Amino acid sequence: MESFERYVIDVLDGSTITNEHVKKAVWRHVSDLIHGDERGLYFDKAEAIWVCTTFPALFKHTSGPLAGQPFHLMPWQAFIVACVFGWKHKATGLRRFRRVYIEVARRNGKSTLLAAIALFMLLMDGESAAQIYSAATKRDQAKIVWGEARRMVRANSELSNCIEAYRESLAVLQTDSTFQPLSSDSKSLDGLNIHGAVVDELHAHPNAAVWQVLDTATGSRAQPLIWIITTAGFRQDGICYEIRGMVIDILNKTVDNDAWFGFVAGLDEDDVYSDESVWEKANPNLRYIKTLSDDLREKALRASRSANEMNNFLVKCMCRWTSQAQSWLKLSDWDKCKAKTPFTYDDMRGRPAFAAFDLAESLDLSAACLCFPPQRDGETYRYIWKFYLPEDTVERYTKDGDFRWKHWVRSGELTATPGPIADGRAIREQLNEWASDFDLRIVGHDKWHARQLAAQLLDDGIQLVEIPQTYAGISEGAKAFEAQIFTQQLEHNGGAFLRWQIENAVVLSDNHANIKIVKPARNSKRKIDGIVAAIMACGIAVRTPIDTAPEFTGFVFA
Repeated sequence: MESFERYVIDVLDGSTITNEHVKKAVWRHVSDLIHGDERGLYFDKAEAIWVCTTFPALFKHTSGPLAGQPFHLMPWQAFIVACVFGWKHKATGLRRFRRVYIEVARRNGKSTLLAAIALFMLLMDGESAAQIYSAATKRDQAKIVWGEARRMVRANSELSNCIEAYRESLAVLQTDSTFQPLSSDSKSLDGLNIHGAVVDELHAHPNAAVWQVLDTATGSRAQPLIWIITTAGFRQDGICYEIRGMVIDILNKTVDNDAWFGFVAGLDEDDVYSDESVWEKANPNLRYIKTLSDDLREKALRASRSANEMNNFLVKCMCRWTSQAQSWLKLSDWDKCKAKTPFTYDDMRGRPAFAAFDLAESLDLSAACLCFPPQRDGETYRYIWKFYLPEDTVERYTKDGDFRWKHWVRSGELTATPGPIADGRAIREQLNEWASDFDLRIVGHDKWHARQLAAQLLDDGIQLVEIPQTYAGISEGAKAFEAQIFTQQLEHNGGAFLRWQIENAVVLSDNHANIKIVKPARNSKRKIDGIVAAIMACGIAVRTPIDTAPEFTGFVFA
């Protein structure tokens, strides 16, 4: 019995744990074995076996513990490959499937499988002048799968005798066929005549541009084939989620489309992420790669402590699509960091410190934060904040029925500044006071709304560094601040106003696991300015040893 046939049986009898979508993909195959001839389809088992056995004969793993070993398809991979290459039209003998969508978690061999598929189509698919592409929005991403294929060629003398490896292309001169990386920033998107394309991580595509180019460039080929392999993602308004929805409709039999093959792994809706027995649904390699279990356990543990880590774990490791915005910090963790004995301004006098400020737009909240790094073992990072809001804004919020703002002013947690607008003078005076009372090294800020204030502070002799409010600019400080809270390496003096801002903060993640902190969408009254200032100050502090001279250290925030 072939491995793809064994996989079908194991899924149907429950020996292999899958989600409902994968079960439906298997049932689709079984149903078509019985009824496919009614639609002019047949399964060429000999062809399926030949393709599956060709993979380990030609291709080798090029990295990790399996490096140098033949690339034997895992049962789930063999099922996919057998279906895609085995199902044909009776009238023509050409392949049934023209598009393939595979969704599976990270570390399940996506790039290796795509590289082998691309090489097979380049060399063994019987197409003259075949154009094969590894497609992505950025060239570096497109070259990941292409680079894996080039390493496979170099690892096998039979392949390297047939395929010429150039800087940007793999070529079979005998058939005038090529395999190249292709990206949206390429100058060669027009005039393509695609026989095959592989798309890794479609979820990361910001728009449908690359997909539309591929999808419309196959018309002159007899049996073109485009493979998509991706993890889940955050963008539920993008091309990947749109295609995923169509594939699920096909599996649910609400849409008829014999040209698409779908294999959508992941947790079912009611599954609990902490239940290890369901992890195989998103990670079909789990029972074959022992180290994968340990890696998932470690990530699950981190996810239990961090909203951001939880977000990434569910999306990348469990294939559960979710919104990027999630509550960032647990109030219980924040409360544990409140100093048992409040530290005073005088307690910190003269100590090295780093600061940052978030200057408001004209009517909004401004914040400044001081971060005191530990000076010896056993000490924590200590933070002090100051907040400023125009008194006219305080009155406006109060008239709207939100009486907390006046309470925060009376408690001293918030300073109401005269007049209708925030002009930066309060922040300037506060930073100069801190520079006088502490060993203030560097002050971070976002350049927007602060050009005039920044120029004044430089005239005052205060060293500044601009910190862009981008993923790359904010992520390091945000992750360090988060870690200090989780490990209770941070102390603060409490306060309801600051605690409210902690509650407001939500986290966004990009495709490189960078994070930034934002306030809830469409809610301008829920402030996080103090958190933003703290993250900037923290980011500077963790990059700058306090035993160096109190001068700008030359680091650059991206």
